[in-house]
Amino acid sequence: MNEQFYTYHIRSGWKGRVESPAALGAKFVKTLDALSRVDPIFANCELAAAFDSPTVPLDEARSNIADLIEDCVSRDDYNEPDLYIGYHPKALAGGSRDARSVIFKLDAGGEVDGRTNLTFGFFPMCRPTWQS
Repeated sequence: MNEQFYTYHIRSGWKGRVESPAALGAKFVKTLDALSRVDPIFANCELAAAFDSPTVPLDEARSNIADLIEDCVSRDDYNEPDLYIGYHPKALAGGSRDARSVIFKLDAGGEVDGRTNLTFGFFPMCRPTWQS
C-alpha cells in the first residue's frame, strides 16, 4: 500500500520594513530555536539561500548568520542586490519523500510586504539539493 503524503502551510505577513541582515538573522535563528522546542526536527535544519545553493547546518550558521542572510538578498535583472525586495533565507529539514520534512521560508527586510511560510510534508516541485 502506498503511503499518502499531505502538505500543509502556516503563513504570516506584515507591512514592509527595512531591516539589516544581522537583525533578520537574529530573528530567523530565534524563530528556529523556538520551533525546535516544539519539534526537534528544527534543531537539524540546514540553511540555504536557494533550493539549488549549498546548505549550512544551523549550528554552523549561527556564528555568521548575517553573512548568510546577506547572501539571500534578492537580485534584479542585472544580478545586482535589490534591497527594495529584501532577503529570502530558507531552513530545510527532513528527507525526500518524508511526510515530516519541513521548509521555513522568510521574505523580509525590504520595503515590500514581508512574509513567512512554514511548509510541512513532501514537496515534489521543490527538491533541495541536500536531499538524496
